[in-house]
Formats: sequence, C-alpha cells, structure tokens
Amino acid sequence: MKRLVRVLLPWLERHDAVAAQFGFRLPEPGEDICAETAAYERQSAARFARPPFAAPSRAVEPLPAVIAERGQRLLAALATALEGDASRLRAGIVDLTELLSMQKAVCLDDIEQRVALASADDWTGLAEICLPEEGGDATLQGTYDRDGKGLTITSVNPNLRVTPVQNFLMPGSGVRVIGFQVVFGTAHVHVISYRGRLILKDGYHRCYGLLARGITAIPCIIEEARGFSDVQAVGSTLIGAEDLLGSHPPRLADFHDPELSMTLEQQNFRKTIRISAEEFVVNV
Repeated sequence: MKRLVRVLLPWLERHDAVAAQFGFRLPEPGEDICAETAAYERQSAARFARPPFAAPSRAVEPLPAVIAERGQRLLAALATALEGDASRLRAGIVDLTELLSMQKAVCLDDIEQRVALASADDWTGLAEICLPEEGGDATLQGTYDRDGKGLTITSVNPNLRVTPVQNFLMPGSGVRVIGFQVVFGTAHVHVISYRGRLILKDGYHRCYGLLARGITAIPCIIEEARGFSDVQAVGSTLIGAEDLLGSHPPRLADFHDPELSMTLEQQNFRKTIRISAEEFVVNV
C-alpha cells in the first residue's frame, strides 16, 4: 500500500533525493537515474537562485480577544507539564509564509478533510485546529507481554515517538518510577523562535492544509529556544542546523512550490515502539 508525500527535494542529499524519486528505495545496479538526478539539480538550482533569507517582516501578534482565554488555558496546562517552567512559551498569531521547515516531507493523507471547515476570518475555528484543548490519538494500539514487563505500541501516526528515560517519584506515594513517555508530539501547532528565525516544530499536516486553502495567519504556541537542542534532538533525521540557519533555508511554503518540492509515493507503514525490562544477574 502506497501513500503520497510532499518532499522538499533540494534539502536532501543527492543520493537521498534520487532514492526518494524511486519510491524511497535505492536504484538497482545499472538502473538509469539521469531523470531523477536532473530533477534534483533543477530544484537545487532554484533553491539558490532565490534571494537569501531575510528575518520575518511580520512580528508575532497577540491572540485576538475571542480566543485569548483558550490560549491562556493552554499555556497554564503546559506550565503544569513543564513543572511551572513555561517562561519561554507564549501564545500568538504567526504568518505561515514566514515559517521555516525542519521536516523534509509531509504526508498528504486526509489533509483536506482535517482543515475542510477552516476559514481565515474564523478565529474560533482556527483555534480548534491549531490550539486544541484535548489531545490523544485514537489510532494507538498495543499489546503487553505475558509477564507484564514489556509492551509493543503501534500507530499509523508517524509522529509516534518515545521520550528519553525519566526518573521521578510518584506524587504522594514516594514510589520511584523509571520509564518512558510515548507521545505524538504536541497536540497544538508549535513554533520555535531561534536566532531571529521562526521554525515550525509540530503541526505540519495542519499547516500544509491551511496554506493550501490560502490561510496564512494562524494561532499557535511560540517557544523561545535557548539553544539548538530546543529546536531538535541530537541525532535527528530532520533538516539540520547548517541548512536551517544558512542563507537559503527551507520555508514551510516551499512544500507548495513545484520548483522546490515534489509529490512522491512512499510505502505506507505503521510506527512501532517496543519497550521491555529484563532482569538478570552479573557475577562480581
């Protein structure tokens, strides 16, 4: 089963761009790659032919009064999750055309349905999409091991991921818990402000769809990054610092530019996480 993805081809390495055009597989020995290489070279030339990056011309604006209270509730909830440290977060209105992209691709499944009711002059409707007050994902499935010491979790949502190991005391019990969180990224649209650049962190599927409908001003949560580690984790497969902070970074709007992106087929998949604990002895 295949799915369609929109790919920022000129921000891939040459061999990755060629493989993407072959359905995200390596070409066979002797297989002609001239057309795919030429497409990559053409889009790379278009990337560097445009003017160098300029800081956003439109400042982040406060939320309109009709959704301001929703923004404050969300910020309060985030402060609780961050143990009160939410000083780097704020709610506001950003221009999607000013955002940079650190994702190389966006899955196109169900985008139109997700934003079908969105309207540029309906702030309440846009807040329902961009600042939802309820998270969760109904596509999450999983099974426990018979001994209760392991589990396998799977979802069609490619954003499923596991956080680094955490060590904490259960409130009120004093019981120590060492484990992981399984998350889908943030439920809200999350933008990172770093070195004068606004970078979209979470919400690509929604933002792609809103741009396709001509909607550019949206509500979101903005985080002031302390360093690049707040933008993305070490070892990430996203577009790296050299390109994001360089003279010709990828813009979110480039996903809609046929000179800078391409719709390709990718084998569909389910994201799976396996977590288990093992007990054993070591002679000393």
